[in-house]
Amino acid sequence: MGRARPGAPTTAPWTALGRTAPLLRRPEVEYTETVIIGAGQQGCGVAASLQELGRESVVLERGEIGQAWGRERWDSPLVGSGNRSVRFPGWEYDGDDPDGFTPGRELARHLRRYAEERNLRIRQHTAVREVECPPYASDRDEVRCRTHLSDGGSIESRNLVVAVGGYAAPRVPALAADIDPAVTQMHSHHYRNSESLPDGAVLVVGAGISGQQIADELVDAWRGVFLSVGRHGAWPRHYRGRSLHEWMSVFSLDEEYVKVGTSGGGTAEVLPGLPVAAVKDGSGRSQPRHTRRDGSRSRRFRARGGRPDPAP
Repeated sequence: MGRARPGAPTTAPWTALGRTAPLLRRPEVEYTETVIIGAGQQGCGVAASLQELGRESVVLERGEIGQAWGRERWDSPLVGSGNRSVRFPGWEYDGDDPDGFTPGRELARHLRRYAEERNLRIRQHTAVREVECPPYASDRDEVRCRTHLSDGGSIESRNLVVAVGGYAAPRVPALAADIDPAVTQMHSHHYRNSESLPDGAVLVVGAGISGQQIADELVDAWRGVFLSVGRHGAWPRHYRGRSLHEWMSVFSLDEEYVKVGTSGGGTAEVLPGLPVAAVKDGSGRSQPRHTRRDGSRSRRFRARGGRPDPAP
């Protein structure tokens, strides 16, 4: 990287093997200890945690803080994990409805206010073009990553956190190409409301939080709905009069979402499915309506016009 700090050994950090000196920062290139890509819940949470430890970081966001929740989802998403999960380092949910479900755009506002109050270093409208991480970098190196920005700038860092989530870009299965073009196809990333679809019955593929909420919204719009359910794990929303997240809070289980399971004979980390998604009942209050406390369904979707049939 050219010129090293005074008194430090000269090194060519991006050469391959055989080096003995550590990779050092260049004074003419911007440097921070940790670069975080993405200013959503995870990115802002990591930045705040590092701040509490006295470590420096900068967050790079291609859009705005809370971009996905505020601008890239449909008109009425709810945080399916419940208000108890809406918390960040140094900030717990302080509202009067811990078992309710925060609208996505409200969560984005919470996140922007949190970032401002914590004075987090966040660069909005700053897209990342690519990242270089030499495979031979070691723990003693100051520079282990180089982040290239779309505007031509670069930032060198010791650490890199990619906090863009698992759904940053729509993923469409290959079999979608074999469906008759007369059938309108739309990924949930582009769905906004029931009016954005042509008339007729709707097949919703996937029964995660997005799939369940969208299916419920379409039923409320008097659409006939098929809901295609996969094999993902899901927990009941309620147990013995308490919500799942209330139990997790009581036993401090909400600190750990990753469990260890066995797959293919080996040990692997498994992220279990979150509870079924929240929807709104007739009173306008956010409530889970897809499962009873014992885990059985409380709504049924049928491929015909009209309201859903009551579950048996």
